[in-house]
Amino acid sequence: MEKWYWIEKTGQQTKIGLSPVAQDDLGEIAFVELPAVGTKVELDKPFVSIEATKAVLDYDAPVSGTIIKVNGAAVAQPELLNGTSHEQNWLVELQLRH
Repeated sequence: MEKWYWIEKTGQQTKIGLSPVAQDDLGEIAFVELPAVGTKVELDKPFVSIEATKAVLDYDAPVSGTIIKVNGAAVAQPELLNGTSHEQNWLVELQLRH
């Protein structure tokens, strides 16, 4: 499942975004639903819903943790997720759980 994401770890925090493979498989992204700050996510359990030209999918979490930040700009402008800039195409940031 990690081929669908890029992951940046900084200490106990992790930022997750859509990889070029996921972007290619999905096509133009039209809608994204992200979990709220404070939501606990579990490894391999659905945590993000994405609607695009090629598919409508629920993506499973690549790690377990608690959401500490969401990309509100991507919710308002889902096309940002089609870019390659990690500054724009990230989904969530979370605090890792051990």
